[in-house]
Amino acid sequence: MANNPATAFQTQTAYRRDYFLSHSGADIEIAKRFKHALEPPAEVFLDKEDIAAGEVWSDALPKALQSSFVYVFLLSRNAEGSFYVGAEIDIAVSLLNANRQTRRVVPVYLNEKEVPPPDQVPFGLGSIQGFALPDVTDLSGAEQRLREVLQYVKPLEEKKAELVSQGRSTIAKLNAGTGTEVFACLNEATKLVRPLYYTLLVLFVLVTVGIVGSLLFASSQKALILIVLGIQWCLLLLFILWLTIRALGDTGKIAQGQINGG
Repeated sequence: MANNPATAFQTQTAYRRDYFLSHSGADIEIAKRFKHALEPPAEVFLDKEDIAAGEVWSDALPKALQSSFVYVFLLSRNAEGSFYVGAEIDIAVSLLNANRQTRRVVPVYLNEKEVPPPDQVPFGLGSIQGFALPDVTDLSGAEQRLREVLQYVKPLEEKKAELVSQGRSTIAKLNAGTGTEVFACLNEATKLVRPLYYTLLVLFVLVTVGIVGSLLFASSQKALILIVLGIQWCLLLLFILWLTIRALGDTGKIAQGQINGG
């Protein structure tokens, strides 16, 4: 692993590294230069330096991919037919598809003046925007672009972690609390739909007042008015109940981490 200690945020989440560097065996020296250019403050996984003696590669690589934000594929002619590069692409694309907000795959085409056409890049990367690196001795431009990618996705994951923590706290309080605590938890659970929720409650109160007023005052159309208001009252009540149940369900999903960042 990199020598830099993980940040507090990285320690409390599943993420332990910022970048995962994938490369062919022949490009290991270029990969080392990329790692050293990005560190510090970033945490970078590089197989030759971060897989401990005795670890099984087929176990270590998927774990490293799962615990990283940005997957950087260093692609040259040497990468063609590489078993590990192909396997890492499959895993990385799968992780990206599961969470497009806080994961990124970045193909870097080494010794290329421009990005090759989709039919000339490894399967799975043709639809993903990468960039060409014609001069592998100058990594300054590549380093800046990769840092910009991380600066975009990492805050989204931090926001996701915050929402998950709040969701778990709300569910725990709802399960254990009574009275005012339950009301407070319901209020917290519905905060994402609060404007609509409050609008429905106001309309519900107004319709209720209208029904009471119609019962108290005589009118030639009293029955029709009560029927219309009664239908509105029932629909509003059903909508409020549905929205509350939906909000609680969403909070439960968030508490389980079933949410994209952002």
